[in-house]
Amino acid sequence: MINKNILIQLKSINWNFFEKNKKLTNKLHWYPGTFPQEIPSTLIQALSNENDIIFDPFGGIGTTLAEALRLNRKCIIADINPVALLSSYVSAIFLLTNNENNLLLKEYFAYIINTISNSKEDLLNLGDITESYNFDDYYSNIIQPKPNEFFNQIIINTPKYDLLSKWIDCNTLEHVKKIYTMIEKEEQYIKKIILLEMLSNVLFSSSSQRKSWGHIADNVYPKVMEDRHNDLILSCKRWINNKAQKLLKFISNNIFQETRAIIIKQNWLDEVDSLFSTSPFDLLVTSPPYANAIDYIKSQKLSLYLFGYSDIEIVGCCENEIGARTRRRYPNSTEKWAEDLVTSIQKQILLGKENALYSFILPSEDEKRIIGNTYLSNSLLSNNKELVFEIDRSINQQRTTQSWTSIKKEKILIFKNKE
Repeated sequence: MINKNILIQLKSINWNFFEKNKKLTNKLHWYPGTFPQEIPSTLIQALSNENDIIFDPFGGIGTTLAEALRLNRKCIIADINPVALLSSYVSAIFLLTNNENNLLLKEYFAYIINTISNSKEDLLNLGDITESYNFDDYYSNIIQPKPNEFFNQIIINTPKYDLLSKWIDCNTLEHVKKIYTMIEKEEQYIKKIILLEMLSNVLFSSSSQRKSWGHIADNVYPKVMEDRHNDLILSCKRWINNKAQKLLKFISNNIFQETRAIIIKQNWLDEVDSLFSTSPFDLLVTSPPYANAIDYIKSQKLSLYLFGYSDIEIVGCCENEIGARTRRRYPNSTEKWAEDLVTSIQKQILLGKENALYSFILPSEDEKRIIGNTYLSNSLLSNNKELVFEIDRSINQQRTTQSWTSIKKEKILIFKNKE
């Protein structure tokens, strides 16, 4: 329930968040157009209680999920992008660790670093002292889908090394293959998933085309192939030391006996997954994709090749990506985005509890995209919702990874059910 005191507190906050809060969670995977952790963290603390269910239907790489779990909430994340789902799942693994798992995961990280640093041909010649502990059993009780089901959902075929070879030089690609061999030979799916996230994250930085994700999305192949295998190994080590290890510091003292995180692949223009109905949400926190701004799926093309996707299959995934940048050349693309947004939201609001709250981060003062705000607000109002909070925020350009959009301001909207 939202009351006057909470509204007063929300209005007093500087939503620009120009200074990064280092006490919050960090990203495990590079991804364009993510919102700062401070936004979901603030909304979750103000609008929910511990053990409430937080829902982000456009979850991306799990920014909302990570903050929800850190704040001892449960969380449901949905997205259409396999790379985003993988990152969310690994964030849940690290944030839901217990004391025993925490120590064992650190031992496993040390094993990974020693193994990938080994110059010998066989990357599997070093012993893993954690292999007797069953990580899969522990996480199967607190994360859905179960590790084996999730891994087999992400990996659809053997890696498309022929397609990766257009972006990554042959020597570097050999090291990619060796690390992927570790994934194939690993018996525990939790470890497979962690290794896959690590390798996925470093493919772009280890390629010969590193100008921007737009060059990957638009098939601008590198003019000169560079041997970057040393960068690949170094990036893997940095991922473990600077990203994975940081998330492990948020260890919880709680002993979880029930599901805390649900990660669902969902196309909101299609039928809704039945798994949503098992856990109605208390609070929706999301930043829907903005019209014609980013190609979330195509930007992750190298990772999708690793997961076994062909170019034709990637194009098929993009057909259902709401607001994709690729559609900017089509007439009425912005209106189509707004309509798709409404179609999605109308399905999403049915998944909440009777007293659920709904918060959205949308583009502000953008003539081309204001139609999305209008359509969304009208749809919610016509579905017995009322707007209780609205405020503008400036996007701090120094905190963006690149100038991916002309949008300089955003609007935060909070709705509740009419009484």
